Amino acid sequence: MPNLDPFDFQSLAKQITSQKKMDPKLDQDIDWSQPIDRSKTFLPLTELEELFPDASMEQYIALSQWLGLVVNHTISEFEETLFELKQVAWQSVLEEFPVSSEMNELGEMFFALRAKHSRDFDQYQKIFCQTQGIDQDILESLMPKCYGTFFQSTITSNAIAGGPMLWWVLAEVEEASVDVCQNILDNWDLVDPLFCDIHRKHVKENARHENYAHLMLSLLSERPQGLQRIVEKKIDFMLTQIL
Repeated sequence: MPNLDPFDFQSLAKQITSQKKMDPKLDQDIDWSQPIDRSKTFLPLTELEELFPDASMEQYIALSQWLGLVVNHTISEFEETLFELKQVAWQSVLEEFPVSSEMNELGEMFFALRAKHSRDFDQYQKIFCQTQGIDQDILESLMPKCYGTFFQSTITSNAIAGGPMLWWVLAEVEEASVDVCQNILDNWDLVDPLFCDIHRKHVKENARHENYAHLMLSLLSERPQGLQRIVEKKIDFMLTQIL
């Protein structure tokens, strides 16, 4: 997918048309009737075998499933964080740098997809808990958190200040999710089909919207580049790498 210009309304209009043709109906593109296969891994075992060479197959599977649940929860929380920052990190930027209505429409589609992905990964966690007879609240209490952490406070503060950190992090996270998904697809015969299906469709749908983070970064780069902004940009970049 070629890089787009936030001020090229004709190319943005074509992108909107393309996405509308390809995008599935929200919440109707995953077969939730298929059961979770607990005899299979969630994340493939290739690296786990190197880290835990003496573990049994049952231990490999249990650890891979735990890590898979952590990945699902992390993605879901990040998607929710992004949606909660919609006003300060997105809408306020478009108000400061007026662009075409196409840029706004693409953004609305982008955030709708974020909300969908969060629901998808939450639904998988729910089905897992129902299958195992586990209280979902207990499982959630064991998961790593984004809310109330240094990560959330830093991203939020930077967005309020008009910084690009959220969009940099998003671009990096989506790139990493491609690698995770590729590892799953390379070992699809070992992985729970529903887990594989969710991650495959997550990456496939993100690919249709992958330009939007870069569109926002391009728009934010239009700010006057004085000395203070140059220093802030370097600090933002370093913090992004840490996060």
